[in-house]
Amino acid sequence: MSWVLRLVSVAALGNDVVRIRVDQTTTTPDVDLYVWATDGRLLAQNTLLDPVSTVRVAANRDQTLYIEIRPTTYVASVYTLSIAREFCGNDTFEENDNPVEATNVATSTAVPSELRAKTCGLDEDWFALRGLAKNQGLELERTVSDTSMVVQLLTPDGDVYDVPRAVRKSWLRLGTAGDYYIRAYSALGLSTDYRLSYTVLAPWACPGAQAGNTADSAIPAAQGPQIYSICPVGDAWDVVFYELTITTDGNLQTVIVPGLTAPDLAITLLRDDGTPAIVRSARWSNGRWELEAPVTAGRYLVRVTSSGAVGRLDAAPDFEMTWTVQP
Repeated sequence: MSWVLRLVSVAALGNDVVRIRVDQTTTTPDVDLYVWATDGRLLAQNTLLDPVSTVRVAANRDQTLYIEIRPTTYVASVYTLSIAREFCGNDTFEENDNPVEATNVATSTAVPSELRAKTCGLDEDWFALRGLAKNQGLELERTVSDTSMVVQLLTPDGDVYDVPRAVRKSWLRLGTAGDYYIRAYSALGLSTDYRLSYTVLAPWACPGAQAGNTADSAIPAAQGPQIYSICPVGDAWDVVFYELTITTDGNLQTVIVPGLTAPDLAITLLRDDGTPAIVRSARWSNGRWELEAPVTAGRYLVRVTSSGAVGRLDAAPDFEMTWTVQP
């Protein structure tokens, strides 16, 4: 058996951080340091071969901490025990330690807002952005925080997005209506001040929405590489016609490269001699859409749309189109 000494006299509050230090008078024999919670869970330990053993414990609720100093041999040990409490003053948002108690924050559109808050030990901070619409956007950034801070955005449809320090996260279109939550905590249980800036955006105005959604209003497409957007219209994707004016007979070669946020496209080539007629559909190859067909001089149309779901967008759903006619 070994010698065991327990001290049962440290009362900690839920926002306390307790520093415990054991200084041995001699380097031998060695002692180990353990800290136990009221329910018997091991909260911290230091078993290094060192004459000074320290631990830092963040109490996540009011409780008594049990400190155990355990010799590793049967030889008596002489040591000094020091206990210091770091008090953490709650911010004005408490109690908001879980989603049920989340602090409701302003959601007026186009109004930059800032949250100045503080974590205490292992406590979490929760903020709620209530009743956002699916076609609204959001910008979120933690401007001041310790490196151990974790900030996340939780969506009504179950997604979780990390918000790195000094990196602005933005969504043009949230994609799902409902309550959005911001969760902030220290991964190391540190008590620290932090700041979050956020802006709820008005519904996104996609450039060129419904501008070329008929054959008569087709958008002229130059032969060189051109960037276009396919826009959400309600819960569906827009239909866009692009006009190709071909002056010589030959073989039409069209390449469409989708951007990272573009949906799965449906692309069709039509010949327009007064009434548009389908020539053929594009095929997917090596990360791009390819459309080839023999053509004669005249007016052709490239029809672009998508039957995919209109979801969350963090950037405009762009694509690049290039076409040429080879003899």
